[in-house]
Amino acid sequence: MLMSAIRRTSFEVVDFREDVEQLATSAETLLGYKALRKSTEAPLEDKVLRHTLAALCIDTLIAADVETYQRERLLETTRAALERWAATVTGEIKPYIVFHGPRWEDTPIEQYAEAIPLHVVERLVRIKERLPEVNVTIVHLEETPDPFARVWMGKDIYRPTESFWVDVWEEPRFEAARQR
Repeated sequence: MLMSAIRRTSFEVVDFREDVEQLATSAETLLGYKALRKSTEAPLEDKVLRHTLAALCIDTLIAADVETYQRERLLETTRAALERWAATVTGEIKPYIVFHGPRWEDTPIEQYAEAIPLHVVERLVRIKERLPEVNVTIVHLEETPDPFARVWMGKDIYRPTESFWVDVWEEPRFEAARQR
């Protein structure tokens, strides 16, 4: 059964740093344990995007739902493309006749040429204003729209320190559910 909705989640910033710093001071003073103090001196860089989204009250799509949907959609479009391709193949199939199915592309927003709804652009602008080093990409299926806006931190898209799905559009099943 194909997904009919992708759930959203929001973040609440819980800053327990002050409590941990007090505990670190007590542990160092009473126990001579200094490792906790060193860990509290490190910045919370690994959660900076999560904190930014929470501060801006921006909810995100649940990653497991997005991955399930993308897998379902990829299978659906690949089957359709394979049927169209098979209908064009005539005669004996040679080893050099190859089928290439659609794939999900991760395009930096500055290279994305299609229209993005204003409410999505507004969210992405707010995030980028608050966190200039954030990366913004549009993940879309090659042969059909189905774009998702994704924000992520890190140097490498394949190993981000944080990654969140901000929105999806041009998906008829979700658009119908949103309008109800």
